[in-house]
Amino acid sequence: MNNFPGSEDATHILTYGYIDHDAGVSLEVLACVQEKDPKIKLCDGNDAISVKIRIGQVMDDEFYILDEDDDLNDRFQTKIDALKQYEATDAIKKARTFPFVRPYQNIEYPDDIQILLYRENLAPEMVWVRMEDVTDHYIEAKLLSDPYDPSFGVHAGDMLKVYANQPQNQPVYCYSDVSEKSLS
Repeated sequence: MNNFPGSEDATHILTYGYIDHDAGVSLEVLACVQEKDPKIKLCDGNDAISVKIRIGQVMDDEFYILDEDDDLNDRFQTKIDALKQYEATDAIKKARTFPFVRPYQNIEYPDDIQILLYRENLAPEMVWVRMEDVTDHYIEAKLLSDPYDPSFGVHAGDMLKVYANQPQNQPVYCYSDVSEKSLS
């Protein structure tokens, strides 16, 4: 933080939150904040550098969420505009909000969901996948690590078709049947 004006007396930092598809929920540092009761001074930012904080590093810290503020947006527009490179496709934005996906999302990585992996004659296994696209019938997702049982025949990086299923009187779950017919 030493590269930001006011860092020597900073008590807080102002950040802008966004979701990086690969790195998860992230915060871009915009400026240092100095709290001197009862006043708060917002220092200038530094457009020459980018400092990112991954939410997992600060999840237990205290946060204050500010409402949209046109003055702040204007003041830090250069940095905010630079974050547009991380904007997800409309399909992924929509998938993040699917009710059947929500219980299985990683809180730090909203594009990652836990699913059941099926293959005939094998016990199902829970695995993590990253949602990459959405069709009318399934979510296309990248397997994030090899299953424990190599007999599934899939590996980290493979693309899978993920479906939602809700057995009668049971909660909905997400799964992929990795029989040859269901692989992307």
